[in-house]
Amino acid sequence: MRKSSIFEVKKWNVFALPLLAMLFIVACSKKDDDDTPPEVSVSITSISPLKGEVGTEITVVGSEFSAVASENTVTLGGTAVTLNSAKANELKFDVPEGATSGKVSVKVGSSTATSTETFTVTIDPTAVVGIVPSYDYTTTKFEIGESVSIDVSVTAEEGISEFGLYKSVNGATPIAIEDDYDAPEVGDTEFSATYEFVVTELVDDIVEYIVMVKDEDDEAFATASHTIDVVAQGQGGSGGLYRLLNPKTQNLGYGTQGNEFNDCLNSGEPEAYKAKDVPDELTIAEQMGIDITIGVTNFDGDGPGTNWVKLISPDAREGLGFGDLLEANSSTTKFNSVQITSLDGITSTDVENNIGNDGNSAQIIGVGSVYSFINQAGAKGYIKVNDINGSGNNRTVFLEILVQEPQVIQ
Repeated sequence: MRKSSIFEVKKWNVFALPLLAMLFIVACSKKDDDDTPPEVSVSITSISPLKGEVGTEITVVGSEFSAVASENTVTLGGTAVTLNSAKANELKFDVPEGATSGKVSVKVGSSTATSTETFTVTIDPTAVVGIVPSYDYTTTKFEIGESVSIDVSVTAEEGISEFGLYKSVNGATPIAIEDDYDAPEVGDTEFSATYEFVVTELVDDIVEYIVMVKDEDDEAFATASHTIDVVAQGQGGSGGLYRLLNPKTQNLGYGTQGNEFNDCLNSGEPEAYKAKDVPDELTIAEQMGIDITIGVTNFDGDGPGTNWVKLISPDAREGLGFGDLLEANSSTTKFNSVQITSLDGITSTDVENNIGNDGNSAQIIGVGSVYSFINQAGAKGYIKVNDINGSGNNRTVFLEILVQEPQVIQ
């Protein structure tokens, strides 16, 4: 019996030891498996920008990237790229030579993510477009209502496929200019035209006029632009071509010979003087600056009276019987009635181009009417009569005046 028992134990050991070894190996293997980190799941949230040429830096935003650049495998449209920087949630790289448009892919370990957005690789256009001002503008300042003129030239070796004029205000997205304008025929290899745009934007706006052209072989547009600043009334002079205007005087009152209100004025200044006091109060230069006087003539208009309220040139006063108040210092001014009813919206260009050098030395005026004038110094302007009070030769006249600034002698 004892011998049999020993045999059975040995037999059991023969079978048990291999089994225990196997269990130990499995347990160790399981422990090793538990130490393996879980597989990451890479994701891409966005790429920016979505368009650019070779060398443009692209930023990829997402999650589970590696902060070690070499552990990220990144491609653009299938072309491998070299990272500029790497973070767990952001990768940056430049578009490499030879890259084509496509999606961005990022692989970390065995996990790969591909962007939903496509990056477009642009190629420098072959078309050449140029813009030059049509006139010798000395500034970029234009008033509302003035015109901007530009000369455009285009060269496209393979022929023009697309052409358009656009406008951007204060950096906003350009919008197409819908006005009828000369445009090249599809396939033309050369084209030139002059375009004139009326300024309709608001004071202080910055306006950019843009020409966009594509050659048959181009993926991107060739562009050129001209930018202007919109300024207040009288402060543009059509890009410096014309004399600027003094700020408009607001409804100032002037008298006639029958009252004590001032009846002599310098249109470029707000102050006025009474005729009888002018020689005593003013220097010779100041006397010569007086370019408008006011008086009431008789019905025939050949002498002082109670009928017609008139604008009178200083050098015409003596001939009308008002006295030669300035003698040799009397200047000459010519007046005309014009077909406008308001000084609002009048530009420096309007004043320069619409007022001639001739006119009347004495001009009958009426309420609500506008009159042009040009003085001896060559300054042009407009006068609006807002009201006339009183009767006989005792009248008070309320005027608005818009006149060019004095000529600057270089």
